[in-house]
Amino acid sequence: MDDYIIGGSLKNFVEPKVVKIGQIDEDDISTLIRFYDVQFSNTDLGSTFADGINKTDANRTLVDCSKKEFLVRSSGYAKFAVDTLPKLNGELTCVLGIYKSDYQGFIRSLKDINFTNERCGTSTGNETLITIKSLRDQYAAGQTSVPDKTKIKGIVISDRNNNNLDAKMLLSRMLQQELLSDLMLIILSI
Repeated sequence: MDDYIIGGSLKNFVEPKVVKIGQIDEDDISTLIRFYDVQFSNTDLGSTFADGINKTDANRTLVDCSKKEFLVRSSGYAKFAVDTLPKLNGELTCVLGIYKSDYQGFIRSLKDINFTNERCGTSTGNETLITIKSLRDQYAAGQTSVPDKTKIKGIVISDRNNNNLDAKMLLSRMLQQELLSDLMLIILSI
């Protein structure tokens, strides 16, 4: 037996490889990796890691501040399966796996997640508040971007994530700046 199995020491610390979403490859499979400045997607907020009641695995989407996505897969049998996903931003450590062509991260325990920072794109309270009418007036005057640290007050009645769009509406993509990159402003044609 000693000819085939080589014993090693126990309780050795494994330093995770620090990576960015979109910069991992096949060489990283089965490697302990760590992401910084990541958060769970807005669509996954309020969800649990998996279905711990029916013991069903689930994929959750991790995003970085530039909107790159990565799948985190959790087992329905995990002790933390019924826990709600954290709302903040921070670091996540996982073991990289692959299913078909999709890379997936498997967290080992909730200790692999350290989310203590504000989410990307959240308000600081120092933004200038403008109305949709003011924004329309600026757009009509030829301005095609919103100044930094601007917050728009209004009611969004449509969104692309839920395919809630009407052909009679003009979708403005002028809000591509970091603060408002998730918001797709709907300007009703007059």
